[in-house]
Amino acid sequence: MSMRISERLVAFAGLTIALAACGSAPEPPRERIACALDGAKDFAEVCLLERDGPRFSIHRPDGGFRRFEPVEGQGIRSIDGAYAAIVVPRANGFSELAIEGDRYLVQVARPRDSSDQVGGE
Repeated sequence: MSMRISERLVAFAGLTIALAACGSAPEPPRERIACALDGAKDFAEVCLLERDGPRFSIHRPDGGFRRFEPVEGQGIRSIDGAYAAIVVPRANGFSELAIEGDRYLVQVARPRDSSDQVGGE
């Protein structure tokens, strides 16, 4: 026996609804940051920063992204490509990250190390 087209559409719609209900986790919060892409001279607040603990991702408006992590004593390293990030400290706790013709202005939290004191000691 074969299914009619209307039966197939109903089955497809039910499957689509069931899949949409599965695993729809909220997206992590993102903050808008200034970036100068593809060799641009001026910065514009068109990129999005997404933090995941000390690691962070920067999303470009064209859908591309880069992932970074702070490394104690070494600054910041790119964790998704072959190119190294060049980090230039700026005022007010900001750093300029430069990688492959793109530049980003971010506030980077330094990783905690074992000498950090907890509890006011």
